[in-house]
Amino acid sequence: MQIAPYASFNRLASILLREFGAKYLKVLKRANASMTFSKLNFINVGPHGTFRSSGQLQTTPADIDALFAHLKATNAEKLAVHFHGGLVRENKGGEIARSMQPVYEAGGAHAVTFIWETGLIETLTRNLTRLNETELFKKLVRYVFRQLTKRLGADISGRGPGQAMTLEEIEAELSRIEKFEDFESKARSGAEALDEASLEFVVGEMEMEFLLELQGDLELVDANFSELVGDVELAPEIDQELRDAGGRGVSLFQIAKHLAKVTYRVLKRYIRKRDHGIYPTVIEEIGREFYLADFGFWIWARMKDVACEMWQPNGAIIDENAHPGSYFLKKLQTHQAAHPNFKLDLVGHSAGAIAICEMLRVSARVDTMPEIRNIMLLAPACLTQLMHDEIVSHPDRYERFRMFTMSDDNEQKDRLVPLVYTRSLLYLISGILEDAPDTPIAGMERFWTAAVPFDDPYIVETTSWLRQPGEDRMVLSVTPAGTPEGLQSASIKHGDFDNDPTTRNSLTNMVRPV
Repeated sequence: MQIAPYASFNRLASILLREFGAKYLKVLKRANASMTFSKLNFINVGPHGTFRSSGQLQTTPADIDALFAHLKATNAEKLAVHFHGGLVRENKGGEIARSMQPVYEAGGAHAVTFIWETGLIETLTRNLTRLNETELFKKLVRYVFRQLTKRLGADISGRGPGQAMTLEEIEAELSRIEKFEDFESKARSGAEALDEASLEFVVGEMEMEFLLELQGDLELVDANFSELVGDVELAPEIDQELRDAGGRGVSLFQIAKHLAKVTYRVLKRYIRKRDHGIYPTVIEEIGREFYLADFGFWIWARMKDVACEMWQPNGAIIDENAHPGSYFLKKLQTHQAAHPNFKLDLVGHSAGAIAICEMLRVSARVDTMPEIRNIMLLAPACLTQLMHDEIVSHPDRYERFRMFTMSDDNEQKDRLVPLVYTRSLLYLISGILEDAPDTPIAGMERFWTAAVPFDDPYIVETTSWLRQPGEDRMVLSVTPAGTPEGLQSASIKHGDFDNDPTTRNSLTNMVRPV
């Protein structure tokens, strides 16, 4: 059996497993584990985007000096810089750096990964699972669906238009993996008959209807507030409002008021065609109204700050409070000036795309922009607006661009937390973690229609640019058989783009040419 000399580890592994079985795969894994991996292959970003220590891994200015000394001594022709998603802890970031090294080395490039940890993905999955176990959350979901099935006006209940589903029917739907899937078309047709202006006048009516229902719920009437809320964090102002006068029980009036707000916003998103499906939209709006702090909103905001801070200009003194990204760019600028044929490729997975965009933005401002050959984004979690401003609008900053991401059909099937939130991480970021619900995210095909409601000039321009014939800027997974190398991907989960063998081989293919 012949193996191409530049095949990635994952490709070798799949071939050996097929040809010889698990015994040889174990041998290859041991060989891969022994591959030289050192501080020459990663740059760890500490608190506030500095050199400060944040765990077991730490990068110093001397480590970056050593990296460029190594590139000079080895006459390296190419450098591939990988930015993992800002959603993982330090140990996972180290694993990703080690995993991506053979991908870029197979293309003849020295590999460096920027490691910047936040742990958001663990926070989200843990808190969503825990939230779904609390009595208050369960009741909020069920009461919103009761009102929605009535207000959408379609025959969702099966007993005629305008009739609410029973709590038993709602319970049965919530127990399914694909929740309320059979009701989606009815919900959309019902929303088309609604008028947004008149919707404003029924909020008070919904409050009264919710209050009447809640007063008949003895579990709520007699509830202990702490037991009802459980081990989750409500938004502080909501926590105060929902408590009754004594602080131990729950205010039914306040719950009714906030339930009406949630229902109103779900209906409005349907009318404006900004929903994410009936069940995910309900979860998103309940999260935004009651639980925003516990959804990791502040971690997401802080992560975006770090993506910018790591590139901030340094002063005369380079110590642990200096910024490693900025120091790296200065060294890179000097190296490229001395080696004009030196190639640089940037790869950003998920929130790593934010780090790349922020690098471009700050570099342009302080005149440290490197010469960039390829920019490759994997399921980018950056705002479409940010990608438009820093990449689409500045083709002079790089030679070639390519995005690997999922089709919207696969994006919807990628369940972040099965049975709790039934869309992908990018859907949740768009629906909850950004300032406005359904914020356009660069890696989501959903927003690439260039038609109402996604017809803002920057979205239209970005969509046209991505789809420009002959440029091959967009790869939608899963790609069909026969797709040329470098344009292939088989990932069907957001987190898999950096370990999917097909996508990894495409990255190697793009890095390989000199």
